[in-house]
Amino acid sequence: SRSSPDNDLVSSIKQEVCSPTYSSMIDEDPDYCPSEEEPDYTSTTALPVIRNKKKLTPESALRKVKQNTSKRNTKSRKSNKKVKLYEVDHPFVNPVAEKCRLNAINAKKNRERKKAQLQEAEGEISRLHQENLELREEMETTRSELWEALREIKELKSLMKLAGLPVEDREE
Repeated sequence: SRSSPDNDLVSSIKQEVCSPTYSSMIDEDPDYCPSEEEPDYTSTTALPVIRNKKKLTPESALRKVKQNTSKRNTKSRKSNKKVKLYEVDHPFVNPVAEKCRLNAINAKKNRERKKAQLQEAEGEISRLHQENLELREEMETTRSELWEALREIKELKSLMKLAGLPVEDREE
């Protein structure tokens, strides 16, 4: 085999990398030495770019979802251990920290008050919807009774006319 400048460069790099001083600097594997089968760097043809793309299969998608939910669960467990300022029952010596604690307590009270107001309003809405349905049913019943009464009045008037009795026709 011929000695080219590129081959000389590769072999000089190989010797430098495999030298004892360089090997001692490598913490992971001091015996590391590039393999003897080096690719031919003298070639002028471009190497194809290989991208490491994995196809997403249903199994791998399910695995990813399980991993994400397990990460979420561990995060929520960690956050549950954190003590909230409104849970601290003794005052702080630092006035700024104490002010933050009092603000947190008041914010918690306001959130609870708003939540109670919202629940009360939802209950009122539910009650009013039910009352509205009952009133609509009552209206329909009354309307049908009214139509029945009007039909009966009309029938009685026609019978009175047939009998020759005076009938007062009011236009309504």
